[in-house]
Amino acid sequence: MIDPTMITGAAVGAVTYKAVDHAHAQLKEALQGPHVGIDERILGCLERIEDHFIAQQLAAQQASRSVVLTPGYQTDYLAGDYPYNMIFTPSGCDVIFSIPALGNITATLYPGWNDINLPVGTLIGLATNASATVTLIVREANDTIASSPQFSGQAQAGYDALVSPPTQTNAGSDTLLTFAGPTSSITIQNKSAAPAYFAFDQAASPGSLEIDPGVTVVYTKKAAALHIYTAAAVNINGATTPNIVVTGEL
Repeated sequence: MIDPTMITGAAVGAVTYKAVDHAHAQLKEALQGPHVGIDERILGCLERIEDHFIAQQLAAQQASRSVVLTPGYQTDYLAGDYPYNMIFTPSGCDVIFSIPALGNITATLYPGWNDINLPVGTLIGLATNASATVTLIVREANDTIASSPQFSGQAQAGYDALVSPPTQTNAGSDTLLTFAGPTSSITIQNKSAAPAYFAFDQAASPGSLEIDPGVTVVYTKKAAALHIYTAAAVNINGATTPNIVVTGEL
């Protein structure tokens, strides 16, 4: 009679692919012998080994591909059916995710691997006025990289208030908005009838990042100030539309 505790220790305790494969084959061969009395404990061990064997196979599966993003164009960032999706970039860059039923969200990718788990049908691209193409490595797999930054859209409770904000943007020139402290992300919603433009480290102009009418952008960036440009004066926040809504998240 085979001792099920020995089978469990030798087979299920093994963690390498070859060890699990070998133990699995040995147990199947033993159970097929005419002299073995099969009971529920041995069958349970076999099921546990098979589950471990399948898990080892799945963990090894992955698909990687190179994606070149061109300013103004979007492409699928998902190609397979894997639970984890990661993007590698050699240097930080800003991309736009077009998420089904939510719209466009601007996010910052950090140097190295970034865990990006968004729904199937999501598109990734660059702003129309981006200065150059960006090459990324997209990795789809059944495991993740624990050390990589994760983009989940979560921020701390509460908001980072604007300090003495103007009631309207300046017509045809830059408008500076200052936050009480560095933000973790900034939400901008353009509820006017014309495009608005924004920047962080310099004055905004028609050559800056653009927000079309009706679009909401969540920009994951630590910043203490935001620059906005509009061709005509537009209300900032307030209780009436048309306006541009700006909030800073802690």
